[in-house]
Parts: sequence; structure tokens; C-alpha cells
Amino acid sequence: MRIAVAPQKSLRIGLQLSRVKGFLADWRGWWFCVLSDCEVRAVSMFRGSPGEALSAAEEKAGSEADAVLRDGGVVDELRAYLESREPLSTAAEPRGTGFQGRVWGAVSRISLGETRTYGEVASEIDGPGAARAVGNALGVNPAPLFVPCHRVVSRSGLGGFSGGTDLKRFLLKLEGVRL
Repeated sequence: MRIAVAPQKSLRIGLQLSRVKGFLADWRGWWFCVLSDCEVRAVSMFRGSPGEALSAAEEKAGSEADAVLRDGGVVDELRAYLESREPLSTAAEPRGTGFQGRVWGAVSRISLGETRTYGEVASEIDGPGAARAVGNALGVNPAPLFVPCHRVVSRSGLGGFSGGTDLKRFLLKLEGVRL
């Protein structure tokens, strides 16, 4: 069942752990869709339509959203981060392989305003020499921003980002990182 709602106040919809709730927010022309069932499971970022953002997040999460809310806790937290650098505190619980989970866990510990290289993340998870594999794991991170893969950079430059390098550069500057 899919419910699309666009009121100013959030709606309270009963949440079962097996169901996924979607939060949709627009910010400066970007659509952010966050799918959550207690922890964040998927985030998508698009400059296109809100429908594209929702579809991409559903594909990442492997399930369909039961509700799309324009306001609510996760959306408010996301807006506060984007507008005033408030750290995101909602737990992320992306699903992936064991290696991906270790990478995402290490990246989740990088504080706002700090960066690590792909190689440093690889060394932290006891995978020296696995910088490329770390990059691949970050490339399929289903919950960017909440698992802040934009904070991982190349040894010789910016590196990639699922939202594009312009958004990565913007997020790092927003967090006070000098590029």
C-alpha cells in the first residue's frame, strides 16, 4: 500500500517493524527520500522529481514505502543538518554484505567536519590495500548522509559520491572541510 501525503504537519501512521515508512523532503531543488522502519534503511537524492527519489530509495531498500510524509522527525533532522550543520543522529541500519557493513560502520564514526581517505578506512577495518573495495562499498551505500560516505575522499582528490561530486563538495564545505 502506498500513501502519498503532503500536509504541513506530520501524520501519525501505525508503524510495524516489517513495514517501511518514507519521508520526502525538498531542499534547494534536491529531493531527499528517506525510507525508515525505526532505523534509516535507504536515502536517495535527486534533482529530478520526487517520484524518482522515492523509486530509487525503494529500490535501494528492497521494499515499497507505505507512507510518504513531507514533515516529521527524520525530515526535520535532515533539514537542520542541511541548513545549520546540525549532526544527524537518527540510527542508520543499511543492509549489505559483511564487508560493506564494516565499511559503513567505520564511515559512520567519522565526525562532522572530518574526512578519511579510502585507504584509511580500509586500514581501519583490517583491509589494507582494499581502498578500491571500500570505494565500491560506499558506492552502494543505501543511506548516504546518515552513513556519511561523502566524508571519505581520495588520497589525491575528492573521489566519487552517489549524489555527484558537486553535492559531495557542497556537503563537505557545509561541514567546514577545506577543499
